[in-house]
Amino acid sequence: HDAGQQGGGLYLNYQGDATVTRSAIVDNHSVNGGGIYSDGTLMLTNTTLSGNTAQSNYGGGIYASSGSTTLEFSTIAGNSGSSYGGIYLTGTQADVRSTVISGNVNTQCYRSGGTLRITSTLIRDGSCGAPGCAGGRRTAQALHRQRPGGESRVQRQTLRHHSVQAW
Repeated sequence: HDAGQQGGGLYLNYQGDATVTRSAIVDNHSVNGGGIYSDGTLMLTNTTLSGNTAQSNYGGGIYASSGSTTLEFSTIAGNSGSSYGGIYLTGTQADVRSTVISGNVNTQCYRSGGTLRITSTLIRDGSCGAPGCAGGRRTAQALHRQRPGGESRVQRQTLRHHSVQAW
């Protein structure tokens, strides 16, 4: 599905609530949030996001810009974005538990503002290929935090096979 600007699979507007359980959000496309674009309260449980693409910007799997985002027992894998392919969080309160984040193109998980807590989650194979590394930005880590303030808490994690190219 090609949604145009935001949320190829799911678009959650301001102050809305969505709970997605035992589902798959697969092969969707938009400018931001190829799989999901959220400005509200998003809860994913036992859900897979894969093959989604943010065609021009951020969050191939998920773009969450406000409200709260909770992922548990889910998989975010094989998504792509020109800048951030897995999960892009800005100004949201995010909690990621017992989830696999792997094989996304151009950064697995990115946070700019807000709060991010990751518990018992596998983040694997961060790499920065040729697409999405323009403008001198080399942010291919498993977790990349841009702005000061807010909080990032990582507990009981496995971070494997990550690389960042030189500037």
